[in-house]
Amino acid sequence: SLIISIDNAALARIVDSLISCDIEDLARKRWSHLLKELEAFKEEHGHIHVPVTRPTLGDWVREQLNNYKLHLQNLPNPLTKKRAKLLADIGVDEVARKMIKGEDDIGDISDKKEVKIKEEQEN
Repeated sequence: SLIISIDNAALARIVDSLISCDIEDLARKRWSHLLKELEAFKEEHGHIHVPVTRPTLGDWVREQLNNYKLHLQNLPNPLTKKRAKLLADIGVDEVARKMIKGEDDIGDISDKKEVKIKEEQEN
């Protein structure tokens, strides 16, 4: 049998490292999954204005738009260059630029489109 001697501080660092890796991996997988969901949404609807009836995706899109606006303004933000490019490719760049100019508010537009769709379905 093998006996390894390790102090509490070293053990704590190892555990923290393992937990951190798992959380980072889960966060990466979640981000990739939601990007794919947004791609499918855009394919189906032709835009990225996710309605409030899809809160998980909608909240994520709004968060990415806010991060991308910071990116465009060269302000600190959590986006990597790769993620910024992926978001730009799907249309976030155009919407974020309009938001900066005050021409687009994704929350308002999402709600208005949802109401319009419901009105059309009722008629």
